[in-house]
Amino acid sequence: MASSQRPILDIEDGVNLSAAEKAQLARGFAFAADEVMTVCAPQAVTVVVESVSYVESDYQPEGLAVAILRWLEEEFCLPGHDVHVTFDRDANLYRFEWPK
Repeated sequence: MASSQRPILDIEDGVNLSAAEKAQLARGFAFAADEVMTVCAPQAVTVVVESVSYVESDYQPEGLAVAILRWLEEEFCLPGHDVHVTFDRDANLYRFEWPK
């Protein structure tokens, strides 16, 4: 019997992220949650975020969503999702285009 429980994202208390940054992690996680549930059924899955590291000069909170999505793809052998990341030199920031 397959589990219908969605995977859980657990960001440990010691991870120093703002509410907006946690929301970005949750966004990327939710994007692939159904696929993780399918791959791992019937077992329940909890992904625990123990730390987050990044290069401060290139950091944007929106990148956390893509980072966790790419980690899920690799960890659970999911097909790649079509998220386009480009660098806007004029604005000096990365642009993230998510599929609809």
